[in-house]
Amino acid sequence: MREAILQAISSYRIFFGDGIYLTLGIGAVTYLAVKGKGDQKKHFFLGFLLLFSFIYLCPFTAHVIMEYCIGKNVYWRMFWIVPVTVLIAYMFASMISCLGRKWQQCIAIFGICLAIMQSGIFIYRENFSERQNRYKLYMEIPVICDLIEEDAGKYGITEKGLIVVNDLTAQIRQYDASIRMPYGRNALRNEKISKRASDIYAAMNEDPLDVNTLVVKAADGKYQYLVFYKEAYREELKRAGYELIGDVGNYDIYRLDLERYSNTKL
Repeated sequence: MREAILQAISSYRIFFGDGIYLTLGIGAVTYLAVKGKGDQKKHFFLGFLLLFSFIYLCPFTAHVIMEYCIGKNVYWRMFWIVPVTVLIAYMFASMISCLGRKWQQCIAIFGICLAIMQSGIFIYRENFSERQNRYKLYMEIPVICDLIEEDAGKYGITEKGLIVVNDLTAQIRQYDASIRMPYGRNALRNEKISKRASDIYAAMNEDPLDVNTLVVKAADGKYQYLVFYKEAYREELKRAGYELIGDVGNYDIYRLDLERYSNTKL
């Protein structure tokens, strides 16, 4: 339960960051708390916030949500259901309505807009980059998937299993959802995955590469294809039964001889 509370606090910091957005939100809640009794919206907002705070901070409910609903690493998304933006807008609109003159309201609106703009960062600076292709994926992804599709058709492989380096894990199935993979972003986030997937992930990230474990677990799970960094461990992978079928950019693409390991157990 202590871990759940610490994770809740950490998620709170992740969501609000270090800008003044949090200050504005706290200011809005404070404004509601001291506002006149006749405002019905006050009771709705404050009641909702109290209920949310209880669910979010209560060790039991936090544990259930983290373990069985959305996961620990994205617990901060709980704040999406808090109408922080609405609260801030309501606070500012209410304050502006109390000003009697138009010029005062105009100055207040300008100051508010300036405060809001200063509360964040320019979105196009850090969150966007020029796309490399119309799929908005790494340029190697379509080539890798098409090469695997062509090779699978040549050898009559109907179920394509693929293991890739971490760089490509989250993008392969965005281009070709018919490709089966042992894990996705869940492994990168240290979330719970199957024993076989965990062994493959550990082998792929071992330094040096754990070729023996990788090849046996890959064969056991019928993951015929492998994408690894170009020329890295190429000879070791070939000796283990992988055949190089192509390369693109910084990556080599291999196919595994599953028959060679059909009766092998690790």
